[in-house]
Amino acid sequence: SRKRMCRSTPPAPPPYVPPSGDAPVPGRKGEWAHGLCACWSMCPSIPVLSSVLFCFGYARSLSRAGIFPYRDVLIITTAYFIIHMIAEAVLTAYAISAGYDDEDDAIEEGGPGLPPWFMLLHRMVHAMSTAFWFLAVFVRVRLVQTYEIQENACTSCLVSTFCPPCALGQQIMHVDTVEYGVVQQDCSLEEKHPSVVMH
Repeated sequence: SRKRMCRSTPPAPPPYVPPSGDAPVPGRKGEWAHGLCACWSMCPSIPVLSSVLFCFGYARSLSRAGIFPYRDVLIITTAYFIIHMIAEAVLTAYAISAGYDDEDDAIEEGGPGLPPWFMLLHRMVHAMSTAFWFLAVFVRVRLVQTYEIQENACTSCLVSTFCPPCALGQQIMHVDTVEYGVVQQDCSLEEKHPSVVMH
């Protein structure tokens, strides 16, 4: 007689729990789920995403909110960062080689005597910085509209201007809290929240 092999179904994966063991904090409609500077005390990994790895911070929050694809945001922000850093390095290197202290000193002291390409690149860097500022404000305003948060455009503009890392950190935490019930506590660069990956 043949023995029948019983295939047992694998157990369901356990729910995602942050390393700190904190209970999920539900977001309330009309306000941010967390304070502007909450990430520095309750989630130390978020400041890294909002300052050092800000490209991934923007991509993660916007994709999880269903506003823009993760890959598109990551390409745009990373391209900006690389081009901006290279341009700044070229301007600083030329200014020092020409006997100036830095780029700003060259603009102030050199003036019309500087080569045309230097002035053009200098203006391009400033234009890129302004464009990224507009992007930061746009992202916050879009999230405010998406989650119906009571914050006017002027406040969004001021927060994004004077404290961009705190603003981005608050946005990342809000999206995680509202969409998944808990803030991801690590610096993972993955698009999906761990609660989605585990299921």
